[in-house]
Amino acid sequence: MTAVRVFDGWFTIDVDAWLGQRLGEQDHVLSHSLSTFTRHQSFGCSPHLPVDERMLLWCSARDWSVAEGSPIEHDDRTLTRAVSVVLACGPEAVSYALVLVEGREPAVFVDRTMDDAYWRWVRPVDIACAHGHTWTWLDDDTVLDTTGNPHRLVELFKGRATPFERCRQCAAHDTDPSCRPCSCTEPAAVYCPLCASRCRLELTDVPVFANAGAGFFAPV
Repeated sequence: MTAVRVFDGWFTIDVDAWLGQRLGEQDHVLSHSLSTFTRHQSFGCSPHLPVDERMLLWCSARDWSVAEGSPIEHDDRTLTRAVSVVLACGPEAVSYALVLVEGREPAVFVDRTMDDAYWRWVRPVDIACAHGHTWTWLDDDTVLDTTGNPHRLVELFKGRATPFERCRQCAAHDTDPSCRPCSCTEPAAVYCPLCASRCRLELTDVPVFANAGAGFFAPV
């Protein structure tokens, strides 16, 4: 599956690809412990206690330190599934991410990120064309070039509030049926502001530690 997919004039990010940028190995022993804990019968007295809050209690029971602001929650407007993450520091200063994906059991992974901010950001995606031009769509108003210089999105994309416009080949075929019809399945497209070639959306790189488990929350 493509990590970033244009859909209905917006884009969606595959949740597994997004998590894969940030996570190391899954700890299956800890994952089993966490899953068993969150389903324990004692929570029958508090059936409305969210699972991610139970994940915090699991960390507390193990005397793990939890990062401020956990759980970090993202809805499914941009990610393909809602996700909730608890960042914690376990024994021997190993950084872990407790991950709850909508429709799945909670699991424990090694956290490889260099800063918790990378868990709080969903939006940044790269706009890349076949000729090597790349832009990072940072937020609603800002696009970065390859040198990190910011540009206003509306200025770079000719007054539009997003980079999307109607597929030009589809539009040309509608105007003149003799033009070759387009085979695209999504009429929204992004075109490079430098060379006008059609672009693809990609995940923006996330800096990670090569030493898995030496995440932001653990002393290096």
